[in-house]
Amino acid sequence: MAESAVPDTIEFGDEFGVLAYVSMLERYGEILLHADYSALTERLKQSWPLFLGIGEDTRAMTVLVRAGLPNQMYIVYRGLIEKIVTLLYLQVVDEDIYRDYWRYVLHKKYRKAIDSFTFITRTNDEVIVKGEVKGDISKYLPLSDAIKRFTGPSGNAKTRWENNSIDKRLKKIEAAGIIDTQFIRFLVWQVYDDASETLHATLYGSVANRVLLDGPIKTDSELQQSIRKLLTASLFAGNLAFLSVVYWILNLTKQGDLLAKVNEMQDISVKRMEIALQPYKKPEESSL
Repeated sequence: MAESAVPDTIEFGDEFGVLAYVSMLERYGEILLHADYSALTERLKQSWPLFLGIGEDTRAMTVLVRAGLPNQMYIVYRGLIEKIVTLLYLQVVDEDIYRDYWRYVLHKKYRKAIDSFTFITRTNDEVIVKGEVKGDISKYLPLSDAIKRFTGPSGNAKTRWENNSIDKRLKKIEAAGIIDTQFIRFLVWQVYDDASETLHATLYGSVANRVLLDGPIKTDSELQQSIRKLLTASLFAGNLAFLSVVYWILNLTKQGDLLAKVNEMQDISVKRMEIALQPYKKPEESSL
């Protein structure tokens, strides 16, 4: 269905709205990948793996929605939110914290290379699978520095590149004033916690993204409608958040043609939601 084809009536939670919003997320991801990176700051240029990951996540979400796998989509959605926040966060942190993001890669790859796994055979023999690191790592200062940085007092490896929560990262972004984060915060509020529950396989996570607590569900069609309502609300929140990031990047690159396309997509998105929510609007109160 063409992006500009908006039917006169849309029921909130119908298939059209769900596919439209997830497809728009994918389009935003494509637009970010086509940004003029030469016009970006050095840190944004170095953040290309996050841009690539964001584009891949939005494509994966479209595939999973079309395949009727909403819970699996939310798992990917959580990663997308993390990438968006991390991309912004890396632009405002001190240089040493910024470097830690890249140091952690070296540390993690090294730890993985020297790790081992032991199989016990039926005859109680041990079979050890182990990587190998050749050469003297102390002579490769970036790796040596990364290992020291991410090794705790007990000698165990640290498992995070930094410990700030997503809320604290957003506060740091807000303090820097580089972007209005209210739509990103709305997305975190709408999706992030429930998506985390889904990722960690709790019972709540298995049902939170399937059922609206707005009355008993008696049939499969009512269950599917409930799922689509949640998807529509969650994906609309994602569209708002992603839109603010796209605007931020394209204003930096001064790509007017892409900005015009984004404005067109935004108008379509708002029109769709207005049509879908029309039956849910309260009647205007009489002035008498």
